[in-house]
Amino acid sequence: MAASALMPHWKFCRQLDKAMIHSSHRDRKTKAIADALAMIADAHPELDPHRPRPVRETDEWLWESAAEFCAALDHYAGRTMKIKREFAPAARRPRA
Repeated sequence: MAASALMPHWKFCRQLDKAMIHSSHRDRKTKAIADALAMIADAHPELDPHRPRPVRETDEWLWESAAEFCAALDHYAGRTMKIKREFAPAARRPRA
C-alpha cells in the first residue's frame, strides 16, 4: 500500500497509526484493558461468576480476554481501512 499523489507520505502514515494498534503498544494496551476489567469486577461483584476462581486463574482469564479484545480491535481496524479503500474515489485510489 503506497501513499497517493494527493496525500503526503507522512499524512498517510499518521492515518495508519490511528487505525492500527502496533505490536509495541499492544502489550501495554492489553494490560490496561485487563486492569480495567479487573476494576469493573471489583466494583460490581454481581457481575462476577457465582463460582469463585483462584486469583491466578482470574488474572490469566483477564489477560486472555484483553488480548482477544485487542485482536478484535486490530481486525476491525484492518477491515475498516479495507472498506475505506474500496469506496475511495478513483482519484484517491493508490495505483497498482
